[in-house]
Amino acid sequence: MSESTLQSALVHVSDPNLKNMLSFGIGMHHAGLGTRDRQVVEKLFLELKIQVLVCTSTLAWGVNFPAVRRH
Repeated sequence: MSESTLQSALVHVSDPNLKNMLSFGIGMHHAGLGTRDRQVVEKLFLELKIQVLVCTSTLAWGVNFPAVRRH
C-alpha cells in the first residue's frame, strides 16, 4: 500500500491496534471494532490495498468478500 493511501485510510481509523496492523498491510475485522473502522478495513481489502484480513471464525464464514489469488 502506498504511503498516501495508508495515511488517508489511517485518518479514519480510531482503533490503535488496527492502525498499527494496517501499516504492515494487515487488516483485522471483528465485532469489537467500530463501524467506521470495519468499513475502512472492508474497503481496503476489496480494493486489494491490504494483503491479509484477519477475522474471527464466525465472521469468516459470513463475510461476503471474494478471496483473491494474487500472482
